[in-house]
Amino acid sequence: MRVLFIVNIAGLESGILTYAKELKEALSKEGIAIDVDRLDSKHYDLIHVHNPFPSFFLFETMLRFYGTPVIYSANMTENQIRGLAPETFKLPARQYLNFFYSRCEKIICPSEKVVNDLQSCRDKRILLPYPVDLNKFKKDEKSGLDFRKKYGITRQIILCVASIQERKGIFDFVDAAKSFPQYDFVWVGEIPDTHTLKYKRRIKRIVNNPPKNVIFVGHIEKNELYKAYNAADLFVLPSHSETFGLVIAEAASCGIPVLIRNLQEFSYFSDFAQMFSNQAEFKHKIKQIMENPGKRKSLSDLSLNARNKFDVNIHIKRMKEIYESVLNKK
Repeated sequence: MRVLFIVNIAGLESGILTYAKELKEALSKEGIAIDVDRLDSKHYDLIHVHNPFPSFFLFETMLRFYGTPVIYSANMTENQIRGLAPETFKLPARQYLNFFYSRCEKIICPSEKVVNDLQSCRDKRILLPYPVDLNKFKKDEKSGLDFRKKYGITRQIILCVASIQERKGIFDFVDAAKSFPQYDFVWVGEIPDTHTLKYKRRIKRIVNNPPKNVIFVGHIEKNELYKAYNAADLFVLPSHSETFGLVIAEAASCGIPVLIRNLQEFSYFSDFAQMFSNQAEFKHKIKQIMENPGKRKSLSDLSLNARNKFDVNIHIKRMKEIYESVLNKK
């Protein structure tokens, strides 16, 4: 089987790019030949799109290989445009996505929220949450100490891993940090490189002049990220919208207590994560968890007990079944 991945994302590492790389590596071990963003004369059995937004490469590929089945991993929907582009972009984006979905044989949805968002796609939708490499993301106290030593951190850490933008909850994170000067609030990630980013100037001011207990460490490569999780006493994600929340699964796989916003897309994590609905509750639960070692231990145990459901091997087996079902339909 030969599959063409369309990722078409340049520059800084993103969740979409990371997922595509790891999926390619795992599927290649299963004997599936995969090209990424390489338009040539080869025959492809499938086109697997990871980034649906208009690009010359995407359109040229779909035209050249017209008739080849297309599946889409719904890494981004209309809701994920929030903060990255002006509100006036939403209508044309919706119209384009509806056209794109009509071209797909199957749409792989990482969460129930995405399944519900794509009601118009009916039988095309398949629920398949993102996986985690459990050999890489695991409890490892030494790696956590290495991270602390590298950044000179000795106090308890409240960690967030995300791009720095309003949708991800950067303002809520910084506001909470001001209420807890006794802890270090560490953010892993960078500001998205887009001119239309909402509140970009305000965000840059925060990053360039943060509160004393807020540390922006920038981008960390995936093969080093597990160290940040293992250094943390609590992982938080105050995001207002996601398609899944892979960083939550990664944190849990490292046995870290997890506190996230109460979103429909996070229902998959309800068996181990604490949730909050507003800023007051966010702060209350930080206080409750950080001041109670016994509670942190029980939440850590819940995270570790849940890690097996993120196993990448389960994901790859299901993905192969999806590929084969689409090909058998031809």
